[in-house]
Amino acid sequence: MRCILAILALTVSAVFGQNNRSAVSLSGNDMAKCTVPDPCRTFDVAISKTNSGGEVVVLSTAGYGAFTVTKSVSIISPSAYHAAMAPTSGTAITVNAPGATIVLRNLYLNSLGADTGVSIQSASIVHIEGLVVNHFGLNAVEITGMIGGAAELFVKDTEIRDNGQSGILLSPSSGSVVASIDHTRLERNLNGLTADTGVEVSVRNTVAARNISTNFYFQNFGSLSSLRASVEHSIAADGENGFVLQDGGRVTIRDSAAVRNFQYGFWAGSPRNGLKTEMVLDRCLAAENFDGITASAAGLVTVSNSTANRNSSYGIVAELTGTVRAFGNTVTENGTGIFVTGIFRSGGHNFVDGNGLDTLGTITSVPTM
Repeated sequence: MRCILAILALTVSAVFGQNNRSAVSLSGNDMAKCTVPDPCRTFDVAISKTNSGGEVVVLSTAGYGAFTVTKSVSIISPSAYHAAMAPTSGTAITVNAPGATIVLRNLYLNSLGADTGVSIQSASIVHIEGLVVNHFGLNAVEITGMIGGAAELFVKDTEIRDNGQSGILLSPSSGSVVASIDHTRLERNLNGLTADTGVEVSVRNTVAARNISTNFYFQNFGSLSSLRASVEHSIAADGENGFVLQDGGRVTIRDSAAVRNFQYGFWAGSPRNGLKTEMVLDRCLAAENFDGITASAAGLVTVSNSTANRNSSYGIVAELTGTVRAFGNTVTENGTGIFVTGIFRSGGHNFVDGNGLDTLGTITSVPTM
């Protein structure tokens, strides 16, 4: 009987004998048990010795190598330590764990030739908290090529900078993505945030600055459900463009600013396929761009309680087949305050003064209730 019990105990240990809490350390060894008293050296090995739903904790400053996540796990570095990955090729962190929940906290990703920082390839729930992601050749954080299902991404208190393509790219090939981005900085990438069809994204308290092309790019190019986005208390500054919405998406932007962009502050239109594109602006600022607020072909911009100031060309523009609906705005000291070749419908209370030319084109008054 004792022999049978011993055999059962060994069997259970072999199947379930992983850690609920594993650990990595500069002095660790990948042949170790990966426990706090006996830590491993790399994340990949520590994850393999951790139960689903468990955690891997960093015990010292070190580089811990690229890794792949295939189950629910939390990778946590206390703020006192510098837990780094500096890959020379490929991807620093790959998530391929359908249905799993993953937490990545306080990690430092610095490419020395690698293409991608964090690649999410499955319908997982991923929390990115306090990461720094630098110098990757393509995207810092991406969801692309996902096979079906619904992914969720939560990015908070994160620095993303100097990456060759997008700071954050949300472009699933199938399924859907719900994303939340809060207190994040997107600096000196090609694009700051890029979101496509199949995506619902909320952005709050986020700065996109000095991105080479577009700070916030809502492109809606794919074949999935139309993009839906909301932005609050955020800034798009010193890039080619501030906020751009194309080809049928819907974006609401409140209490946010587009400043000193070389081309557009806020732009909505559909040059590719003629789909109706809707941007709603409330309590926003467009200042010192080339054009402040633009509704281009098939674009609809509803703008209220907002300011267009010192834009070198136009303050508010309705061009081609674009439509602007405006109420309660301040338009001052632009090259031209309001420029219309499309449709401009005013509900009144727009203060247009001190521009090189205050208005050009036909403005249609709309009764208010």
